[in-house]
Amino acid sequence: MTIDQQNLKMVKGTSLPLRFTIKDSSGAAVNISGATIKYQVRKTEDADAIVTKTLADGITITDGALGKFTVLISPGDTDDVVADTYFHEAFVTLGDGTVFSARNSAVAPNRLIIQPGFVQA
Repeated sequence: MTIDQQNLKMVKGTSLPLRFTIKDSSGAAVNISGATIKYQVRKTEDADAIVTKTLADGITITDGALGKFTVLISPGDTDDVVADTYFHEAFVTLGDGTVFSARNSAVAPNRLIIQPGFVQA
């Protein structure tokens, strides 16, 4: 599986659309029409999720035949999150049970850096 964006930065309290493309090991697009998708942000790979998105809440399949979907992190998703570096990952489960993970490897996992928000005077 490939991802259009992997290591990302965002400012607390802002929106961040994440665009994903699912491809098989040969580089061909995987049809994700009808798939189940879950996206999570965690402090470490083994920690509980601090942000979770699903197709019912923040994930949109933008072109199922070409394996494309978008996750929208909304301003409220980071209100209670401490500015720091986090691990993020998406799981795509196809109708036949095949699961794809938007994760590079244990050596270079995807990182989401949440920066402090702006303070209004």
